[in-house]
Amino acid sequence: MEPGTAIDATRCPLCREVNQCAMEIEKACGIPQAACWCTKSKIDSALLNQIPLESRDLACICASCASRSHAPPETSSPHAKDNHANVPH
Repeated sequence: MEPGTAIDATRCPLCREVNQCAMEIEKACGIPQAACWCTKSKIDSALLNQIPLESRDLACICASCASRSHAPPETSSPHAKDNHANVPH
């Protein structure tokens, strides 16, 4: 991003697609919105660290980028108790 370029808070700072941030929608239209999807999501800190410094706390990432940070849920298996064997203690 070039110096002096304004941050577009309606765009994801990672992919530049529209982020659908409820707070930005409310600012734009003046109609109260329900809580943003991100308030109910846990976003991996490694993904958050990819946001350019100049955009941090100014533009939200989109749901698509946030979903990339979610690990698939663990599945139960008869060997699940053995999964810890290779983890250093």
